[in-house]
Amino acid sequence: MNVEDFQDLLDAYGPDLNAWQDGEREVAERLLEDSPEARRRLASAWELEARLHVALLPAPVPPGLREAVLQVPRRHPRASRPPAWGWGMRLAWGGSFGAVLASGVLGFVLGAGLLSPGDDPLESVDVVALVYGAEEDLP
Repeated sequence: MNVEDFQDLLDAYGPDLNAWQDGEREVAERLLEDSPEARRRLASAWELEARLHVALLPAPVPPGLREAVLQVPRRHPRASRPPAWGWGMRLAWGGSFGAVLASGVLGFVLGAGLLSPGDDPLESVDVVALVYGAEEDLP
């Protein structure tokens, strides 16, 4: 392993050699014994790790900020508005529902009346031909 390979492993696994794979860790430890440049890069990686750890700590919350945020809705109440389901929407949806229900009932009644048990299935072919506009009767 050379210093560049060591740097690649530092970038991949971080400065904690215990997090490295066993084989790579053993070779890296031997390189650290022999190479001042590898030791310098490891120290630099630990310094970067410490700075990142400090940078990721949450910032302290100023006193009174929580209470100020909770006071916003009390000082600025929401204006009341009419419900979204006014009479116009109720009539529109009610009419649509009625039309769908009526067409479903009509389709059921016609279908049940045309194909009632005991009828000859060939008689229903004439109805199908009429509905779909076939010019000649099917056998």
